[in-house]
Amino acid sequence: MSGKIFINYRRGDDPGNTGRLFDQLEDVFPRDQLFIDVDSIPPGRDFVHVLEEQVAQCDVLLAIIGKNWIDARDEQGLRRLDNPDDFVRIEIESALKQDKLVIPILVHDGRMPRADELPDTLRPLTRRNAVRLTHERFKAEAQGLIKAIKQALEDEERRRQEDAARRQAQEQREAEQRAEAERQQARQAAVAGLSADQIAKAEELAHWDFIKASENAQDVRDHLARFPGGVTERFARARLEEVTWIALGATPRLDQLTEFLSEFPAGTHAKAALARRAVLEHDEAAKREASERAQREDEAWTAASNAGDVASLEAFVRDWSASRHAGAARVRIKALGSAPSRRALVWGGGAAGLAVVSGWLIWMAQPRSIELQGPVAKRVKMPPPVEPQPPSARTYPLTPRERLIRTFTGHESSTFTLVLSPDGRTMFSDSGDKTIKLWDIETGENLRTLTGHSGPVWGIALSPDGRTILSGSEDKTLKLWEVATGKVLRTFTGHDSGVTSVALSSDGRTALSASEDKTLKLWEVASGKELRTFTGHTELISTVAYSPDGLTALSAASDKTAKVWTVATGAVVRTFEGHKDYVASAAFSPDGRTMVSASADRTLKLWEVATGSELRTFSGHAETVHTAAFAPDGRTILSGSSDKTLRLWETASGRQLHMFTGHTGDVYSVAFARDGRTALSGSGDFTIKLWDLTGL
Repeated sequence: MSGKIFINYRRGDDPGNTGRLFDQLEDVFPRDQLFIDVDSIPPGRDFVHVLEEQVAQCDVLLAIIGKNWIDARDEQGLRRLDNPDDFVRIEIESALKQDKLVIPILVHDGRMPRADELPDTLRPLTRRNAVRLTHERFKAEAQGLIKAIKQALEDEERRRQEDAARRQAQEQREAEQRAEAERQQARQAAVAGLSADQIAKAEELAHWDFIKASENAQDVRDHLARFPGGVTERFARARLEEVTWIALGATPRLDQLTEFLSEFPAGTHAKAALARRAVLEHDEAAKREASERAQREDEAWTAASNAGDVASLEAFVRDWSASRHAGAARVRIKALGSAPSRRALVWGGGAAGLAVVSGWLIWMAQPRSIELQGPVAKRVKMPPPVEPQPPSARTYPLTPRERLIRTFTGHESSTFTLVLSPDGRTMFSDSGDKTIKLWDIETGENLRTLTGHSGPVWGIALSPDGRTILSGSEDKTLKLWEVATGKVLRTFTGHDSGVTSVALSSDGRTALSASEDKTLKLWEVASGKELRTFTGHTELISTVAYSPDGLTALSAASDKTAKVWTVATGAVVRTFEGHKDYVASAAFSPDGRTMVSASADRTLKLWEVATGSELRTFSGHAETVHTAAFAPDGRTILSGSSDKTLRLWETASGRQLHMFTGHTGDVYSVAFARDGRTALSGSGDFTIKLWDLTGL
C-alpha cells in the first residue's frame, strides 16, 4: 500500500520508546514510507513552510507524548509548546490544519494533555483518540497500532483514487464540452453562406453521425422520417434492417418473419428470414397434417372397430401399421380367429405361400395340407408338390410399406440429425422442438429426452465412446451432454448466429461447429475453449464434418459451394463449385477419397476430394435434396428430399436402386445402420422411420 507515516517526537522526551516504535514500523512498512526527522533545512528557506510541506506529503502523523512532553522547557526556562516556532508544535499544527490522521502515542507514563494546557492551535489534539504503548506489552500494542495505520492508509488510498477518478471524469466532461463547443462553432462557420439544400444535407449528416450506432430501431425510423430521400437513406435502411433482425432474436415467430420480409424483401437477411419462415410454415403445415392424419386414423379405427370383422381389422392394420390402435386391432383379430395370413393363399384347391428370400418375396407352393381357420374349418387335400422356382425366375421386390420396419413418434417438430450409438442398439435425434431424444431402435421406445437449449436443435454428434453427445442450436450455443444422466456438462459460446451443424473428432478431443454467421469454429472439448475460427464462405454454412483421418474438414453452404479445410490451420484446401442453388449438406465417403453434396437444385453430386473434380451427378428427386449419406462400404448413397422420399443410389454408376415412400413431410436426415442392412430417416412430419435395405 502507498502513503507515508510522519513520526513527531521531542528528542529529549523518551527517545528509547520512539526508537522501538520505529523499529516495529520498519518491519512492516518500507523505509521510504516512514518519515522521522527533518535532517536539514536549506539556507534561506522558511522552516515553517518546509515542515508544512513535509507533513503535507504524509497521510498519518504519530505524535509521541512522553511524561515530559507537556512541560518540556528551553534554555531560558520557557515552555517549548508555547513557542510558535517549536518544531513539534509546527508539525502537529500543520497536520491538524490539513486534516491529516493524527494519533497521539502515550509512552512511559505520558498522559493526554488537557485543553487548557495547550495553545489554542493545538487544542484539537485533545479530541483525537490516543494509543498507549507500555513497556510490558509494547510489541502487542504496537501491532494493534500498525493494524490501525494500515487501515487508515488503505482508506486514504481509496479516497485518493476516487478523487482522481472524479477529477478525470470532470476533466473528460470539460474536454467534451469544449470539443462540442468547437464543433458547434465549426458548424456555424461552415453553415454561413451555404444554401438551404446544403444546410439540410449538413443537418442530415450530423444527425446520422449521432444515431448511426444506435441499437434502437425507432431512432433509425425517426431519422428516415425526418430526412426522406436523403443522402443517408441507403445507410439508414441497412442499419434499420440490421437492428430489426437482431431484435427478432434466436426464435422469431412466423408473423414477425413475415412482417420483416414485407419491409425488407431484398435485404441482406432476407434469405435467412425466408429459410426460417419456410421451416416454421412447414412445421405449422406438418402439425395440421399430423392432426388431420390422426383424425383420419381415429375415424378408420372407429369404422373397423364398429364393423368388428377380421377383414376390416386386417385392412386397418395394413393401412395404419404404425397406429396406436394397431396393437388392439391385432388382439381382436387373434380373438376372432384370423383368416389366413397374407403369406398363406388358397389357390387351385391347394395352398401357396410367399417366402422372404434375401429381401425379396417369392411365390412358392406348399407341399402339405394346412388347417384353415375362421369360417372355413376343414382340412383340404393338397395337390402333388410343385418344385419351387428360383428367385431369379419369379421374384417381387418388397413394396415401400414392406420396407418400413418401424416408425418412431414423440418429437413435436422436425428432426434434422440422426446419430447411432457405437453398438447400434440406440440412436439419438435432434429436433425443432428444442430437444434431443434417445431411442431404443429395436422397440422404438423413447429412453431419454435432453432439454436445455432455448432454440431448435439443428445438429448433434456422439463421442467415440458413446458417453457424451454434442449439440448445436439456433440459440447460438453448443452443449456437451452426459448420455447416462442427460446432464449438461459444458456450454460453448462464441457464434454470433445459430449453430447449424456439429462434428466430433475421432478421438473426441476437438469439435467443429458450423453457423449462420458464415463461420466454422474449432473447439477444445475438455475445456470449451475456442481454438480457431474458419472464414471463407459468404453465406450461412449448413453442415460440417471431419474427414476419416481427422486432418481435414468438409463444409457446405448457401453460397452454392462446399469447401475442404485444413483443421490445424483453418486454411481452405479446395472449393467445390457446380451446384446451381444452395448446398444443403455434404459427407465424406468412408475412405475419404470422395464426397457427396446435396443441393436445392434437386441433385446430388459426387466429387473427387484430391482434385475437386465432379465425378457424377445423381438426378431424380423432384425437390430440394436436404441430406445424403454413404453406406458403410461406400457402394451406395442414401438421400432425403422435400419430395418426401428417400432414394438409394449406386455410387459407381449413379443409378437409382430404390425409392422409399411413407413420410408426409420433407426428409431432413438419413443414417445407415453400421451393418448397412437398415437405415433411418428423420422428417418434417415429426417422425423417424426405420427401413429395411436387404437385397437392394
